[in-house]
Amino acid sequence: MKKIAYLASRVTLPGSPIRRTDAFEHDNMMDALRGPFEARGYRVEDVAWDNPKTDWSAYQAAIIGTTWDYWDRLDEFLAALERIESQTRLFNGSALVRWNSRKTYLRELETKGAKLIPTLWLDDCSEASAKAAFDALAADDIVFKRQVGAGAKDQHRVKRGETIPAMPHAMMAQPFLPMIQTEGELSFIFIDGDFCHALIKRAQPGDYRIQSTYGGREEKIDPSADDLAAARAIIDTLDEPPLYGRVDMLRGPDGSLLLMELEVIEPYLYPIEGPELGDLVLADLGVDVREIVAAAGGFPSERRAEDVAVDGGDGEPGLAAEPFGQRLLHLFGGGEMDIAIGDIDGRLHQAAGADGGELVCGEDLEDCLRHGRGCACVGGGWQGAGLT
Repeated sequence: MKKIAYLASRVTLPGSPIRRTDAFEHDNMMDALRGPFEARGYRVEDVAWDNPKTDWSAYQAAIIGTTWDYWDRLDEFLAALERIESQTRLFNGSALVRWNSRKTYLRELETKGAKLIPTLWLDDCSEASAKAAFDALAADDIVFKRQVGAGAKDQHRVKRGETIPAMPHAMMAQPFLPMIQTEGELSFIFIDGDFCHALIKRAQPGDYRIQSTYGGREEKIDPSADDLAAARAIIDTLDEPPLYGRVDMLRGPDGSLLLMELEVIEPYLYPIEGPELGDLVLADLGVDVREIVAAAGGFPSERRAEDVAVDGGDGEPGLAAEPFGQRLLHLFGGGEMDIAIGDIDGRLHQAAGADGGELVCGEDLEDCLRHGRGCACVGGGWQGAGLT
C-alpha cells in the first residue's frame, strides 16, 4: 500500500506526554483523511516533521498538518520542509509556506485589494512603542499578535492605561473589534481553490479568543454570496491555488468582511463541519501530471517529427502507432502504476477515446491535462489536475 505522510508534531501526535489539549483536532483530521485514502489504496501516516529518522522518499506525498510548534523554530521548520520537498511532493509547497510564515504577507495582500483590520507593525515591541500604538491606531483597546505565530500564542489584549506585558517577539497591533464577541470569526475552507465549507467560530462568554484551547466553539454555516465572494477573492490573489487553504475573516463596522488571516501552512480544516474534506483532498492531490505526460512521450502537439515515427527504430512501434490517450492508459491504467488524477483512479477520464484525443464527453484529453478543465463525463473531476 502506498503511503502519504501527514506532518504533525510532538505536541499533537497520539501518545505524546506533551500533547496539546486541542490535539483532538489532529485526530479529527486523521479520521477524515484515512477513510477516503485507504479506500483508494493509500495509507496516511502521521509523522513528526522534525523526526530525523524518517525516510521521506518512502512517501508518495507529504501534507503539512498539525505542525503546531513551528513558530518557535521557524528556521528549522522551513529547512525541514525543503528537505522533505527534495524527496517527495509537499503540500503546500515550501516556498508558499515561507511566504505565509510571517504575517507581513498581509501587507502584500492589501496591495492586491484585500481589506484588512488597521494594523501597526512593531518589529521591536518595546513598552514605549506599544503605548504609542494606541494613538497611532486611534484606539483604546488593542490586540497584539506575534508576526510569526498561531493559535493566539503570546497574544495580548490591552486597553489604554493598562500595564504593557513583555513582548519579546516582533508583533502586530490591531484595534479590538467587538464583532469577534458578537457574530464571531468566519472561516472559509478551500481545496485546490474550490470552496469546500464555511463555519463561524465563537469565543466562550467573557473571552475573545475563538480557538478550542480557550473554549471556543464552531458552527457550520452557508455563507452569503457576498461573503463567499470576499473569501474567494483572497484565495484568488495567489499565483496558483494551494491544495488547502483557510480564509479567516471578521465583519467590519460597515458590514463587509475584513481579512484576519490566510492560512496555508497548517490550518485546522474543520472536517466535522466539512465531511467531504478527505475525498476532496484526495481528488486534488492526485499525482504530478508532468510525470504522466513525460512517460507517454509528451503532448502530441509538442512532439518532434522524429519522435513520432511509426517505427521507433528499435523494432518497437513509435509513439504515433499508439494514440496519446491509449498510451497513457497502457502505461498507467493497467496496474503498473495506480495513478489518481482528479477523482479518476487510473481510468483517465473513464477512458481516452479510441483516437486517443477526444473523450466520451467531447473534451480533448491534452487540453484537459494541460489546463485542468472540468469534464462533464465525470462531473468535473479533472479540475485541479492541470499543469497551469
